[in-house]
Amino acid sequence: RKGAPTGTYSYQGSVALKALELLGREFGMFGGRGAPAPDATAAMSDAGLEERAVRLARELGLGGGGA
Repeated sequence: RKGAPTGTYSYQGSVALKALELLGREFGMFGGRGAPAPDATAAMSDAGLEERAVRLARELGLGGGGA
């Protein structure tokens, strides 16, 4: 609160990587079994895609406040 250190920082890249993987799967960026069709979001507008990304970020606890 007053600028005093509260602990040590521990980077956990695997957590960030998993979050990106889940977002990619949700948006159909990967082929394969269980993944949505690659064109699942093709018909969505840019605003619709942004809204979906913000909602998913909030669900994942990443903030997602938007611009």
